[in-house]
Amino acid sequence: MQELVAQGVTRGDRLGVVCGRGADTIVSILAVYELGCALLPLAEDAPAGARERLVATFRAAWVVEAGKVVRVVSGDSPVAAGPVALALASSGSTGSPKLALVSREQLRARRDMYVSRHESSSADRTLVNFPLHHAGGMHLLLASVSEGAGLVFAPNSHPRTVVRTCADQGVTLLPGPVTLFELLVRHHSDDATSLEGLRFARSTAANLPLETHRAFTEAFRIPLWQSYGASETGGICNNRSGAAHGGRLALGEPLEGVEVRVCDERGAELPEGGVGEMVVRSPGVALGYAGSSDGGSRIQDGCFFTGDLGARIDGLFYFHGRSKLMINVGGLKVDPIEVEEVLRRHPLVEDAAVVSHASAIREVVKAIVVTREPVAPEVLMDFCSRELAPHQVPRLVEFRAALPRNAIGKLERARL
Repeated sequence: MQELVAQGVTRGDRLGVVCGRGADTIVSILAVYELGCALLPLAEDAPAGARERLVATFRAAWVVEAGKVVRVVSGDSPVAAGPVALALASSGSTGSPKLALVSREQLRARRDMYVSRHESSSADRTLVNFPLHHAGGMHLLLASVSEGAGLVFAPNSHPRTVVRTCADQGVTLLPGPVTLFELLVRHHSDDATSLEGLRFARSTAANLPLETHRAFTEAFRIPLWQSYGASETGGICNNRSGAAHGGRLALGEPLEGVEVRVCDERGAELPEGGVGEMVVRSPGVALGYAGSSDGGSRIQDGCFFTGDLGARIDGLFYFHGRSKLMINVGGLKVDPIEVEEVLRRHPLVEDAAVVSHASAIREVVKAIVVTREPVAPEVLMDFCSRELAPHQVPRLVEFRAALPRNAIGKLERARL
């Protein structure tokens, strides 16, 4: 904090902090908060142009990188933070990146919900698997610091490194994106006891397939929770029990103080089992957006309209895809995420994405896949036809070397 003050940073300024993997970033983030400034976490590996656009959108006066403070706004009147304490980049599954603006009161509410959700304590040691610029990493950091829990950084995210770090550093909590648990299952061997010190693992940032949950818990004999949240709200739901229905793992029940409704296109709440948009009201809902407000989600009247389709069954919520992603095949709706999950179950498929393709006659389903070895498109189509309705089966298959994914493994559909 003394370094910030020495460079001319004053209370209420807006700062961007380039978030690396380690203690220097944590010190910088905490110094920004201690000084009463507003924080914009920035990805360390982001292209310079993308980083500059976010800084300009937030109208930050300073950027901190590797302990160095650089003024990026000239003049005597930089934009004051006002009620804003944190800006988190969010695009959901669609739309251009935008910044969700969070107040200090909302940030405290998110921290409290995070702590109550995970029952962490000063005795815990948590492995940091999220980049600190990501909402999951930021909320994890603030909650751990407030509880006095230890943070452990692995050198990289390779599953063998994660397992070894957990064993060597006495890790008790393992949060991570879905891709981490898929990789841990894929690389599982007889050294599963290396994770025996964990109290539980927690998946977030994307919907966890039921097959991955079952494979992980069977291989490692450790509870794997599914958490559902967003940059716009913080935590929303949590599934500790592994409850499932109709082949879907539940997102879980709402956290304390969180209200979730499933609504139709007119905003009317749907009855039990009805599929509609999930709308969230909680103390953690952000003030609004800076910059773009495009995409499938929005903040309005203190509520977060997630753009996620869901259903409520016996008090638990289930994910049914993104409303903006649905493919219309002859009047029948196809959830691309459901088709992707089926494709990934094929033993030769490494990764998969499903998009709409406009043929000369109608809209059809197209699969973009990464395979471990060559495979005929007809083989994948036949595999899908065993588990999906005819209108859901891909009619086109494109092969690629890799799919565009961000730092936490989330598919960047705009780059497909």
